[in-house]
Amino acid sequence: MQPKSLLILLEHQGLPPNFIFAPSVNIKLTSLEIRMEILSMLINIKKDLNDIIRRGFDWSLLFASIGGVLTITSSSWVVNPGGLTIVDDGISYPYTKVFLSGGVLDVSYVVSNRIEVSNGETYERSFSVTVKESMFV
Repeated sequence: MQPKSLLILLEHQGLPPNFIFAPSVNIKLTSLEIRMEILSMLINIKKDLNDIIRRGFDWSLLFASIGGVLTITSSSWVVNPGGLTIVDDGISYPYTKVFLSGGVLDVSYVVSNRIEVSNGETYERSFSVTVKESMFV
């Protein structure tokens, strides 16, 4: 069975708020797990036009599934379509983070993070951001 990627938006002790887990796990597909996979692909973060938000990925579960001691050697972020601005980004093992600003009202953006790890492998995870006039809409 091929590994399935699950994006799970979680807050837990020791993890900065608004970070997304980026695990790669083997699962036996049941109806509940299929629904979890579909929901994970629908993670959409709402952002006010004037907000600067910090989001990122926690890669620890992925690294644990690979085994061994790995480090993130590079991290790059891409936003599609253009218009949402990457203000800053960084690595704080096992997390990668990005600060986002601007955008166009009612436009959804796909924000992708590609990392390379110390064993030479490359991984990529994405989430979407929709710009809204107010966070309460």
